[in-house]
Amino acid sequence: MTDRGFTHVALPVSNLDASLAFYATYAGLHPVHQRSDHGDRVAWLADGLRPFVLVLITTGPVSHPLLPIAHLGVACASRAEVDAQCAQARAAGVSVDGPHDHGPPVGYYALLSDPDGHTLELSHGQEVGLAVGGAPPGVPADPADTHRPGDLHSRKAIVAKGALFVVLTLGAVTLLLVESPTWPTAVALGIALWAACRSYYFAFHVLEHWIDPGFRYRGLIDLAGYALRRRR
Repeated sequence: MTDRGFTHVALPVSNLDASLAFYATYAGLHPVHQRSDHGDRVAWLADGLRPFVLVLITTGPVSHPLLPIAHLGVACASRAEVDAQCAQARAAGVSVDGPHDHGPPVGYYALLSDPDGHTLELSHGQEVGLAVGGAPPGVPADPADTHRPGDLHSRKAIVAKGALFVVLTLGAVTLLLVESPTWPTAVALGIALWAACRSYYFAFHVLEHWIDPGFRYRGLIDLAGYALRRRR
């Protein structure tokens, strides 16, 4: 795989082992490469979701740490996860500022200090993915990540489309129950709806986040194309 685009950020650290433990605990970053350069230990850390690493380099005492407003940012799955991480950090004696709730696109966030004073932001509800997905053509450079003609860009239109699917589903279920108002029909519909929802969850969440982070989906046609490419 050839590197392309923004690949890493590097920070000086005084105690590599302490920094490795900090970023594993609060950022979900783990070493993918370690070496020693002329006596200085170097580690590359990654979350496994994208080809991007945080590079830590031992340099002795750090005199100019990454201080606010400069910081590293890591997204959490929920506000509760941000709260739990903050509570764990405070219990461990880590300096924590927050959480604060600034609404979109900043979201719910807190600032933690690593062992050398570098600032790590934990957040939920920021709109980085939405902003990148709606970027002008050519940003990002990978054609697989750009919008096709006809893709929805408006948040209101996306929500309206989702609501329409719900209305169509409820309408179809109602018509079937009116036509055949029996318990077997109701149970079969319930199972079918549950199975369909779980299939979509697998296709578009599990597949992207746990099986192949490089997969970018737009719908079932893209999923079929992905499956065909995997077989070749």
